[in-house]
Amino acid sequence: MSSLARLMWAIISHFAGGVSAKKLVKLVYFVDLRAAERLGHTISRASYTFHLFGPFPAGFFQARNELLGQYVTLSLLPDLDLDWHLHRPLVTCDLDVSYSEEEREVVAGVLRDLGGYGGWQLERLSKETEPMKQASRGDILGLTPADRQGIVWERAGIPVQRVEKQFRPLRFTEEQEARWAEQEGNMIRDLQPLRKRANRACILEELTKE
Repeated sequence: MSSLARLMWAIISHFAGGVSAKKLVKLVYFVDLRAAERLGHTISRASYTFHLFGPFPAGFFQARNELLGQYVTLSLLPDLDLDWHLHRPLVTCDLDVSYSEEEREVVAGVLRDLGGYGGWQLERLSKETEPMKQASRGDILGLTPADRQGIVWERAGIPVQRVEKQFRPLRFTEEQEARWAEQEGNMIRDLQPLRKRANRACILEELTKE
């Protein structure tokens, strides 16, 4: 199992009722960010790229496929984050076997501090972190202070080179913030009837079982 898949499994197994893809991605990022700052390395070993919806780890979908069926199941019902991908644990991850004591403390700390936030809230918080502020769309994020001074690129057949990069700070205008808030509100409004139909279908299914 890859390091990213193992971290995803540890986070999913913390939520007995499941966790949305949006929330999962952001919690993975915050675990890696805290680990990079405190331990000098990430736990997932994944690289992150800048996206408009926040940082995204390379290999996320491959790692998810590693887990599906044996470790987690995937539901297509929308959750509170209005996210159709809801991951539910089939078995619990044993952190004592997987991680060092320091790494376990990082994972547990992030889940304790941020586990109660929704996916949209975590997305907003992730955009306020230093790696996101110092990057622009498509950039590979530097999670440690050293990485943010210069990015190490590894390519087939080419020796590892340290490339100094001057990041331009990311700043949003009030107009952009207002437009995104309006778009978010419209999406929530449009999805309300769909959520109601899905909830009614679930209730009817449970009633017929009895």
